[in-house]
Amino acid sequence: MWFRRSSTHSMQGVNYLDLTPRRLVECESDEDGQVRLRMPRYRDPVGRRLLQPLLKGDRRFIRVPLEGRGSWIWGQVDGERTVGDIALAFRSAFPEETEQVETRVCQYVAALVGNGFLSVTGER
Repeated sequence: MWFRRSSTHSMQGVNYLDLTPRRLVECESDEDGQVRLRMPRYRDPVGRRLLQPLLKGDRRFIRVPLEGRGSWIWGQVDGERTVGDIALAFRSAFPEETEQVETRVCQYVAALVGNGFLSVTGER
């Protein structure tokens, strides 16, 4: 997964399980259920305004593939469920995954937030 470093965003002291993730980018999925996030090639204001319109078709977007469990987590993000709800559903959907489920789901959501694919709020 592609990572963007965000030094201005700090979530220290926040219970991530209580936060509600919301999608910020579009996605597409294949017949196997693997999700690819569609991110505009230029995300800064100048590039988005001046360069993005010059690109044609598929060149306008970067596609970021998510692995199987990540695709499942992405499918659970609906703007209503909290990260805790998603972690609980993950535990039910993947009973073989027993170690640190909440921590791993929180870290995955945090990575998606850090890369600008999701935002999180403390309200439902």
